[in-house]
Amino acid sequence: MPLVFTYGPATVQGRMYDRIGPTDVIGAAVLKDMRLSFDKPNMKNPEEGLPNLTDAAGASVFGVVFELNKKQLELLDGFYGGYEQRSLPVEIGDPPVSRKAITWVARRTKAGLKPRAELISLTRTGMEENGADPAFIEALKEYEVLDAE
Repeated sequence: MPLVFTYGPATVQGRMYDRIGPTDVIGAAVLKDMRLSFDKPNMKNPEEGLPNLTDAAGASVFGVVFELNKKQLELLDGFYGGYEQRSLPVEIGDPPVSRKAITWVARRTKAGLKPRAELISLTRTGMEENGADPAFIEALKEYEVLDAE
């Protein structure tokens, strides 16, 4: 069964269960040499950026690894329109063990986009729920968010 690395708001386990049903949580994980960005254009709001992964040597992204069955992977793929699957090495557990996991990266990006405050809040919730290093949580303060409407 495939391993899947989720990041951003998708680290909230309840959101995953709502989308694809009960699944096995392998645990917290870190993806090296990438950073969390919000540069995938939201088709509903041209100023809003959705979560994405961007190459960044020396940086890392906190996430959660789930083990899915084929049907769950297909369902999840449907939620990620405009993203493409990639298989990348992630470090799971303490001490870390490197495993390949599927994740999603935006096909198209745009500079200058900002996330909604809700996306940052959900990302924080997922990090706290899954025991992220406090440095990952603290880094969320660096993201400038869209003004509340």
